[in-house]
Amino acid sequence: MVGRVIAGLALAALTAGGALAQQGDLGAAARAAARGGETSAGTCVPVPQGSASVADLEALERAVLAVKDRLPFGQRNVAFVSRKAESFGDVQRKPDSVFAKGEVLRTYAEPLGYGLKPAPEGGFTIALSMDFLVKTAAGKVLAGQQEFNKVSVGTTGRQQPFFLNLSLNLTGIEPGDYVLTYTIRDTNAGKVTSFDQPFTIKG
Repeated sequence: MVGRVIAGLALAALTAGGALAQQGDLGAAARAAARGGETSAGTCVPVPQGSASVADLEALERAVLAVKDRLPFGQRNVAFVSRKAESFGDVQRKPDSVFAKGEVLRTYAEPLGYGLKPAPEGGFTIALSMDFLVKTAAGKVLAGQQEFNKVSVGTTGRQQPFFLNLSLNLTGIEPGDYVLTYTIRDTNAGKVTSFDQPFTIKG
């Protein structure tokens, strides 16, 4: 069994508009900030109707960061995908979780609440390591590996969205129902999160 992970950091120069919109979907707090309401972080961000200013944008960005800083370490938008993502949100979901024998299991995920370590040259570093387990539907562990891959990615700012392309080649597995568990460890913050993906190998 071979596991692989590719980490991506959306480039602000190319995706800043879309990234902010997607980050705004983090929860009601950011949406409240966009309409001048009270956020869960306790910050009221008035945004005037009609045209907006750079100051309005910066206020919204601060509100989003306040929400992100309060998030527990976890992930969103986890999905089996037909191909690896080339950028943040570039998701081509599989219509189901059924795979042929020998087919690569590809997963897209967007980590949240990870730690940012200041880099000596400026900016920040995201540092994660990944484990995986493959279990039967009844919970019997068939295979796995700790720290099958590590990721260290530099970012110039705290706003840039981050995603993972995970892939697993299963050889010799029989047709049946299984569960793939990924565990992600945040090296910077010492936090751990995991998620399950049930899947089927067809005969």
